[in-house]
Amino acid sequence: MTSPPLRFLIAAFAACSLSAITLVADIRAAADTPSESAKPAGPSLQPWQKRRAEFAETVKRMRADDASGRKDFEAVLTEFEKQPFSRTPMENMEILGVFYVPQEGIEATLPAVVANAALGWYDALRFTSESGRDEIVNQEGFFRKAYVLAGTEMREHAVKFFGDNPELAAALVAKGIAVADRFKDDPRYDHKRPSAYGDEARECAKDTQCTGVRSMPDTRWLDAWEDAKQRVTAYYRLNKPGATGGSPSKRR
Repeated sequence: MTSPPLRFLIAAFAACSLSAITLVADIRAAADTPSESAKPAGPSLQPWQKRRAEFAETVKRMRADDASGRKDFEAVLTEFEKQPFSRTPMENMEILGVFYVPQEGIEATLPAVVANAALGWYDALRFTSESGRDEIVNQEGFFRKAYVLAGTEMREHAVKFFGDNPELAAALVAKGIAVADRFKDDPRYDHKRPSAYGDEARECAKDTQCTGVRSMPDTRWLDAWEDAKQRVTAYYRLNKPGATGGSPSKRR
């Protein structure tokens, strides 16, 4: 499998009631084999949900050395590199974890992981409920997903990297946040897909008169973005003393 280094993808980006758990603690708590992804509620699968299912099947076929699986997998990588906003942050975390993190390493991929974490959490704050956010973090394992999917050895590398290189990690996290800041309202992916998660979404799926999960008023979006940056910065920088961002506020 060949692919341009992720630094080229980073250049493409630049051109175009939860606890403050940290990445290392989250990785150490994760099982060697990630659990099944949460299945968001809804009467039918949305496009991003269909793509996730198709990607999971593609990975299985690729790992079974199926020729069509390898071809489809290469097509996903090509799309990811040429159109990094054509898929949602949740999908991108899976692509990063399955291929880029193991191939390129922690340092090279951290900005992309952080950028997708910030973009995904910003949308979760705006477009789903507290129970939906809980599912995204705890059942989907959104923040740790790229490292869990990368395998046991890479998770161990991640723990060591963050412990041994706090200043470098901080710089890479800041780079990822800066990328996300430029593209937090990019129209090329579905920002409202977190609305499919949570108790309210499940109840709404049973009620044909339901208009959907109540979204955050856009007058609070600036606060939501600040919360997202703080949460992600604290998570990936291990909340070390002196790290900017601190603990996320309680605004939701």
